[in-house]
Amino acid sequence: MNNQTIDVNSLSASEMKTLSAAISARDKIEKNKRTEEIKCLKGMQDDLCYLWLDKLVSFNAAQAAVVDSIFKDAAPLIALKSELYDIKDNQGSHTFTARDGSGSITVGHNMIIGFDGTSDIGVDKIQMYLSSLSKDDVNRDKIEKILNVLMKRNKKGELNPTRIVDLSNLKSDIDDDLFSEGVDIVVAAQFKTRTSSYVEGWSRVIDKNGKEIKIQFRITAK
Repeated sequence: MNNQTIDVNSLSASEMKTLSAAISARDKIEKNKRTEEIKCLKGMQDDLCYLWLDKLVSFNAAQAAVVDSIFKDAAPLIALKSELYDIKDNQGSHTFTARDGSGSITVGHNMIIGFDGTSDIGVDKIQMYLSSLSKDDVNRDKIEKILNVLMKRNKKGELNPTRIVDLSNLKSDIDDDLFSEGVDIVVAAQFKTRTSSYVEGWSRVIDKNGKEIKIQFRITAK
């Protein structure tokens, strides 16, 4: 490979023209190559979609049908369990395990937790509690940092439900009526919404080597 450096200042006008044409030709080749590679990539994307989309749609429909059938079969068991044990069916999920330990099935609903507008009133009361602390209190900065973390909102301005549970656990430690009232208001402002149904569980099977293994599964459907 010739790595000789060309001094363009020493080239004649004709040589400069030839060099410029060669560079332009090389750039055009590289540009065309990239254009073809991008075209090839997009074609491969199309091929992947055309190969799998119909299969995935069918697979999704089959999953939904399985979940629906299992929920229907589980409904009488859930009703009977509620009757026999005199409990209200307010559980988010129900688990049924074979007595020989061969497997287990859980049916349930995925939930999202939101807050109504009254949660802001509770946050205000918690902030009022912070304001009531003496600036000379050595624990004020620590408590303020903890509460700011627990009450930190996401990009949508929403509170984190998991953090609210942690906030509630602080009531006995802080032991202040205003703080407790604020936390109670925030907790009461939570509401749950079902987003989808799911079936999950496990089964013990024998693999091709004769070894018993535990296979876990989870199927979600709207």
